[in-house]
Amino acid sequence: MLSTYLLAAALTRPAPCAHALDTPRPRLSRAEQIRTARLIRAVVDETGGSDTFADVLVLVAKRESSLQPGLVHRLPADTRGSAAAWRHTRGLYDGNPFAADAERWQTYGLFGMNSNYFTQVWDRTADPQVLCDAVVDVLVYQRAAQRIAAKLRRTGACAATWANVHAGVSGGKLCPPEARLADFRRRASKAGIDPDRLVTAADLGRSPAPGEQEAVRARLRAMNMQPSPAS
Repeated sequence: MLSTYLLAAALTRPAPCAHALDTPRPRLSRAEQIRTARLIRAVVDETGGSDTFADVLVLVAKRESSLQPGLVHRLPADTRGSAAAWRHTRGLYDGNPFAADAERWQTYGLFGMNSNYFTQVWDRTADPQVLCDAVVDVLVYQRAAQRIAAKLRRTGACAATWANVHAGVSGGKLCPPEARLADFRRRASKAGIDPDRLVTAADLGRSPAPGEQEAVRARLRAMNMQPSPAS
């Protein structure tokens, strides 16, 4: 009974980070990579996204984190980018209990999301380390991709292709130079994904509303039993 209660309590909280900023990342097994890829696909399926969207997310996660959930990105470019973004975006998080803690606002998770920009996509009042939860990562990327795709269709700045939508999510700017798309194009084509196919609203599924996202996250984590990095 106690173990069941503790598991239920744990699932109501986002999964913790796999390590701290000043400690090495844990060793990663092939079995964990397979579980993480399955988790990504399960979340996309549950929210009505397409198989191609799931393929894109797995591709991005392989590139950014080697499919390791809860990763704290420690490369100098990541930590410098996080520090600069914290100075630039602090005003977005007035009322957030972690707003003044610069070290907390790092780049996290499966997709290498700079928490200064992506925490607000989930919840402006959330702990930025919520992005260590793999289910949250997928739902945040989904919501960001929906916004980018809709903006591209509305403005006509460039076509809402997989390459341009991913560039908008990962780089924060619409329609970057073609040179910035080359790596994604190469990797997508190799994985059997057409980077120039137009992204439809149906591809990206239905993102849970802010009022229901925590319940959806807990349910999806329970369904897929995302392993806690702390266990």
